[in-house]
Order: sequence, then C-alpha cells, then structure tokens
Amino acid sequence: MDEATLRRLIAEGETATVEFKSSAARPIDIAQRMCGMANNRSGGLIIFGIEDATRAIVGIRNPSLTNDVVLRAARMVKPPISLDEGPDPRFVSPAALNENV
Repeated sequence: MDEATLRRLIAEGETATVEFKSSAARPIDIAQRMCGMANNRSGGLIIFGIEDATRAIVGIRNPSLTNDVVLRAARMVKPPISLDEGPDPRFVSPAALNENV
C-alpha cells in the first residue's frame, strides 16, 4: 500500500472493511476484528496508530509489540487467515504521514 492510499483510507474514515486502532489491544480483540473481516468477501484492513473518532495519526509506541499482538491474534483465528502484505504487518512512520497534513 502506498502513502497516498493510506492517507485516503484515513481521510475516508472507518468502514466495514477499514478499522482504526490507536494502539494494539489484546490479541483476542484483534482476532475478533480479523475474523469479522475474514467473513467479508472484501476482507479488510486494521490500521494501528490512528484515533477512531478524530482520525488523528498518533503512531504506535512499540512496533515490535504491535507486530507480536497482530501475529498472535492471526494465529487465534480458525480456520487460519493470511495476512496479504506478507508474513509481517507493515509499519509507516507517523512523522512521514503527518508531513503536509
């Protein structure tokens, strides 16, 4: 996903296929969101580091922890799901996204 697409998704807000999380919640909570999106033909995206209500880009404090939570959550979903972007979630610097905002 390129930066322009990410900016567009943030500007459009949450939908049935796009959800914002300001931080990594418990793995079971993320697994439930993943399961719901996996049951949608279009799939979905969970974008971390974005405030739900304001769409403010707040970033994440610990990318390694967030990565771990996402991967643990994915392993909880049965039947298994795949992460389209490869074996690991991708991280974008909030500073880069906040430029020119």
